[in-house]
This record gives sequence, structure tokens and C-alpha cells, in this order.
Amino acid sequence: MKPCYCVRLEGPTWPSAQQSKLRELVETWLEAEHPFDDRGPGVSIRLDAENPEQWWRYTIDESLNGGAIVSTTITILNLEKRSTFEVRTSVVPSGLRVTPLKISVSVKTKRDLLKRVVETVTLYDAGMKVSAKTAVITDDSGAEAIAAFFEAPSRALPIVIETMPSIETSVFDVQKLSPELAGLAHVVQIVGPAPRAAFNEFHGREVLGQQGLVIMWPDHSIKSISGQGTKAGAGESDRNKVHLDITEIAAESLAPLRAPRFRRRAAEQEVETRVVEAETKELDTLGDPETVAWGEYRSALDGWQETEERVGELEQALAEADRIVAEKQQLLEKGDQIVDQLVLQNTELAIRLGRSPSGLVATSAIDAVRQAKSMCENLVFHEQALRSAEQIQGIDANRLLQDLVRLNIVAGDWQTGRISNSSLTISCRSFGLNYAAGIGEVAENKYGEDYSFTWRGRTEYAVAHIRNGRGVHLYRVHVFFDDDSHQVVVAYIGRHLRGKRDHN
Repeated sequence: MKPCYCVRLEGPTWPSAQQSKLRELVETWLEAEHPFDDRGPGVSIRLDAENPEQWWRYTIDESLNGGAIVSTTITILNLEKRSTFEVRTSVVPSGLRVTPLKISVSVKTKRDLLKRVVETVTLYDAGMKVSAKTAVITDDSGAEAIAAFFEAPSRALPIVIETMPSIETSVFDVQKLSPELAGLAHVVQIVGPAPRAAFNEFHGREVLGQQGLVIMWPDHSIKSISGQGTKAGAGESDRNKVHLDITEIAAESLAPLRAPRFRRRAAEQEVETRVVEAETKELDTLGDPETVAWGEYRSALDGWQETEERVGELEQALAEADRIVAEKQQLLEKGDQIVDQLVLQNTELAIRLGRSPSGLVATSAIDAVRQAKSMCENLVFHEQALRSAEQIQGIDANRLLQDLVRLNIVAGDWQTGRISNSSLTISCRSFGLNYAAGIGEVAENKYGEDYSFTWRGRTEYAVAHIRNGRGVHLYRVHVFFDDDSHQVVVAYIGRHLRGKRDHN
């Protein structure tokens, strides 16, 4: 089992209200992450809540390709003097051979849960409140408080400190780090030379430079990254590395949280002592459960734990079976896609041979566009084209689908360099497309906004178009040939836009 992510927050025993709030947060997150009515195959969720005031745990197993299992536990443990909240994600491999297989696991949603927990419930680490925000220190007393916290023997989390002359000169921008390390680290910015000097003086060593990033681990070891002479905001890669390092070290450092074994009661010890002293006195152990022999109780407890582990193994096997079923379903869907590709290839061949294509049937304009979007790999369908196609009625949908397939052939030839911009008109018409490279002067000067659309963060104009049909059956497909990205964008499918004359 390889740990990927672990956060553990401890403190004095939490009251029932705080425990209930934590459980509510977890269940709300779980329902959003894995809705009960929409749980996919390969997902197994079970709850151990026989005594929720003492031990409460959700176990979530998700099956990955290759048979590996991603197991996440979310636990609340309450003992006599302390309480613990833990989120742990691990990968359980299932291979039988040594192969260079890298399993990628996303923990973004777990970080979101921890951020929500830290923002909602008050939690402490050695007297310091755990926060999902960056503490900005601008005075000497605040810096000395952080230096004193560094020396706290019960501190469990690292401190990440960024120093800078002013807020505007931040190189590493650790405020973006705080939400990602919620529950994993304390993130601090010390601004200005005076607070930095106060920290170093209180600490007794020059550990903070004028501009840099420092990680102070609970074992008092320190890792420093210099930012001297670096432009503001240029430390993103170092910031990301700090995030990954702390996440990995936490997962590898923290031991798994175990369910507490029930202790022998004092009454049991007294009963056993009296039995030894009296020797002749017999007790009716069947009449009173408080006098059950410890050996029998321990044996029953071990049997219960073995049964619980077996249930976990069966749950994982069920998740694996669900995954296999999902893979078979994907193969069936892939088979459908292969059929679509063969239909497209047959249609393209017929078009190139000058024959009328067969096998393309659409029930409406939007159906034709959706089929073309799944088949035509040389075309990009803009959202605006999908919206406009939903509104047009009464056209020959089969003809529209054929035109889009023809346009896909032209787009492929243009992308591979077989044809140029100057030969688009000839190429389109050779495949039976009524193509115009531009629009009339009136439309361009007076109604240009009708042909505009947002593409790759800029405004473009889809003036080139193909046209088909007459009267109420008329439709236009406006396209844009992007020379920069070498993509052909279908921007509009609908009726004739404003303007009277088209230019070839």
C-alpha cells in the first residue's frame, strides 16, 4: 500500500457538537463527490459507525485501470484526552509482475474537504490555530510569536515562511499555497526588515533572509530557498515543489490511524484476583457479562477484526468486478466508434470518387451537427454553432450532415497543405459544396457583429461559408480557417445572416 495523501489534526477531546459538525461536513462532501444515485462502477463506500462518539470512519475504494485500488479513509477518533481527524489516501497495487507502471491519483477534492473543515471547525496545533489562509506578519511581536511557535515541542505541522521587503515584491506568492496545504502546514509571510530581524534575534540564528522561502519542520530542521534578485511572482515552480514535498512527506511520515482496542475493565481484573485468592470460589461467568474471562473476550474481538478485514477484502473485490464490467462496456462503446469511423471513411471515399454518399441519416439539424462533431476530426465545432443549430427547423438534415462531412475532407486537405487558402473555393466546389470565401460589403460594414465569435481569447469573424437549400429550407454554415493554430472552426449553422450579397 503506497500512501499518497494524509492529513491528521489532533487536539483536546472535542464536544459532541463539534464532532457532529465534522461528520456533517464529511457526508456533504461525500454526497457531492460520489452521489448515491450516480455512483459509477468500481466505487465502494462503507461506514464504520457502531460507536460514533468514539470511532467514526468512512472507507472509499475506487478501482483504477490495471486493477489498482485507490483507498481513502476519513476518520474521527475520540479518546479520553484527545480527538483526531484524519484523511488518508493510499494506492493498493494489484499487479503480479514488476513493471514501470506509474499510477496517478488526484487529491484535489480531498484538499477541498480539508480547506472546508479548517475554515468551519476550530482546530489547533500546539496552541496555534490551523488555518487555510496565510498569516501576514508586519510587526515585531507577531514575528517573535512565530519564532516561539517554532520551538513548541508539541508542534506537529511544518511552518512555511516567505520573507519580502514589501507585499508587492512577493516572489513566491505563498498566499496561493495556503488553501492547498490546509491542515498540512502553517503558511506565513513576514513583510519588512524589522519583523524579519525580530524573528532572527528571538530564534538566535539568521535563518530568514531578506527575500526567500523557508520550511521549518517539527524536528527543527530547516530548508531554505533564496529569492534574492528574483522578479515578483517568478517563484511559481519553487512554490509548487514545496507543495508537493510537504504533501509527500506528510503521507510518508504519519502512521495509519488504528481503531482502538477495548481495554480490560478494572472490574475484570478484580474478579480474576478474587478467584486466585479464594481458589474454591466459583463464579457464574455466564450470568453476568461483566465477568467474562479476558481471554474469551480477546478471542472474540480478534475474530471480529478478522471478519471486518474480510468484509473489506470482499468490498475491494466487488469494486474490481465493477471496474471490469465498466471496461467491457467501454469496449462495446469503442466498437460503436469504430463503426462510425468506417462509415465516415466510406463516405469520404464516395465523395472523392464523385459519388453520392450513403449511410448518413440525421433527424434534425442539431442531430446532424452532433453526429458530425463525433465523426469529423478535422473540424472544431464552436459552442455558438451548436446553439444556432438547435434553433433551425425545416431544413434537409441529411444534406447538412453530408455537407459537414464534405467540409471535413476539405479541412483535412487544408491542414496537411494539399490545398492553400487561395484554392479553397475550387476544392470545396469540386466536392459539391457551394462555398463563398466572403460576404457582401453591406453585411461586412453594417452587420459585422453578426459574423463575430470569440476564439482563443480574441474576436474573429467567420465570413467564409457554405450554403444550401432555398426558401424555408435554406441554411448556411459559417467557418473560420485559423492560420495560427491550423484549425477549421465551424462558428455558425443557421439561416442567412443579415446582408444581401455574397462574395466568392
